[in-house]
Amino acid sequence: MAAPSVSTIANAKPVVAGGVLRGPLQTPLPTDASTSFDADMKRLGHVSEDGLAPEGERSTNAVRDWGGDVIAQLQTEHSSRFTFTLYGVFDTDVLKAAFGDDNVDTVGGKSTVIEDGAELPHGAWAFDMRGDGGKKTRICIPDGQPSNVTEASMVAGELQSLTLTIEAFKDEDGVKVYRYYDDGSAASVPLLTSHTPSSLATAGGDLITLTGAHFTGTTAVAFGGTAAGDFTVINDTTLVAVSPAKTAGSVNVVVTNATGASATHAVTYA
Repeated sequence: MAAPSVSTIANAKPVVAGGVLRGPLQTPLPTDASTSFDADMKRLGHVSEDGLAPEGERSTNAVRDWGGDVIAQLQTEHSSRFTFTLYGVFDTDVLKAAFGDDNVDTVGGKSTVIEDGAELPHGAWAFDMRGDGGKKTRICIPDGQPSNVTEASMVAGELQSLTLTIEAFKDEDGVKVYRYYDDGSAASVPLLTSHTPSSLATAGGDLITLTGAHFTGTTAVAFGGTAAGDFTVINDTTLVAVSPAKTAGSVNVVVTNATGASATHAVTYA
């Protein structure tokens, strides 16, 4: 039996810039606890210290025979929902999550919000958390809809906040919620999924941001067999490197950690 994870649970925190993400319905979601999210999934900033509260329930109806013995438990209801409080009330993505995408108009940092009583839109939701010892927990909802939105009282000396409850609905596979748990014990080679900018100067010296997974502990970054001028691991999914000089054309980038080397990822020099 695995060791208890009480300390891990007690110290679980959302990832940097917020552990709650939202995107349009049918946005592809990761199928593990580490892979980077699709660019359409937007982080919704700071979450209150109350964290994430799962509130689903399962109801059954006991069927008894003539003698009063229970012979079956028939499920009559099942729900999966999650409640959390967001502090980023001036963030356009937060406002859209709380009031609806079509009800928020932002120009130059100034937002106008209308409330028309319409149902809030369905979307893809995710909750991303980290714990001690590299442990990770990720909850993904392919089809979620805010079923309740409440605002905290606007009081001097207190932060404005919005509390949302997200109801999960079945996807095309009949699944409401996907949960991924990683105890941090299995080391993985780096995974490269994307990069910016789209091309690099042949003279080298450009900063390139690599996105993927398992960058923590990176020991080397190479461009077509040539070591990067320097590199910095921002977090487990983001790495910034200084490109070396190369001739024009496509070059394979490889990131290496103590476990091994990533698959090649092509970048263009021009």
